[in-house]
Amino acid sequence: MPGMNGLELLTQIRKVGKGVDVIVVTAACDNISIKTALRFGAVDYIIKPFEFERLEAALAAYRELAQLMKDQERINQLESDQCILYKEPALPANLPKGIDRNTLKNIWEKIHLMKRTAFSTEEMAGNVGISRVSMRKYLEFLHHIGILELELLYGTIGRPVYKYRCKSLANKSIYRYL
Repeated sequence: MPGMNGLELLTQIRKVGKGVDVIVVTAACDNISIKTALRFGAVDYIIKPFEFERLEAALAAYRELAQLMKDQERINQLESDQCILYKEPALPANLPKGIDRNTLKNIWEKIHLMKRTAFSTEEMAGNVGISRVSMRKYLEFLHHIGILELELLYGTIGRPVYKYRCKSLANKSIYRYL
C-alpha cells in the first residue's frame, strides 16, 4: 500500500470508527506487530509466506463466526469458545515443495532420539548428512506444523544461534507426513 503499511491502515480504520473486520496478512512476525493488530481488532493474523489452507481456514472460521452472530442474538460459552478460542492450526495437507518424505522421516528419527535436547540447524545437518540450507527447510516445516519450538540464543560475539527443540514426542501431527 502506498504511503502506509497494513497496521497503520488498521489503526486509521479504528480511529475513524469503522466497524470492519480485518484478517491481517503480512510478513511482519514480531510480537509488537501481532499485539498491535490484535489490539486494534484483527480477527486473525496470517504470516507470509503461508499455505493456502491457512487462509482458507481463517476465512472459514470468520464465516462461521459471522453466521453465528447473524443467526443468534445470544451466544453461549461453548459456542463462543469454539469460534474464538479453540481454532486448530491449519496444517498443510501435503508436504511442501522441496520436502522429501524419506528425508523428513530420517530427520524425525534423529530428533526423536534426542528427546527434548535443543539443537542447531548445523548440528542436525551434520547428524543427518545434508546441507544446512536443506536442513533449515525441514526444521522450519517442523516448526510451522507445531512439532518444534524455536529459541534464539545470543553468544558473546557473532550472530545469534537458533536452537530447535521438540515440543512433545507425543505430538501425532508428524505422522501424517511420514
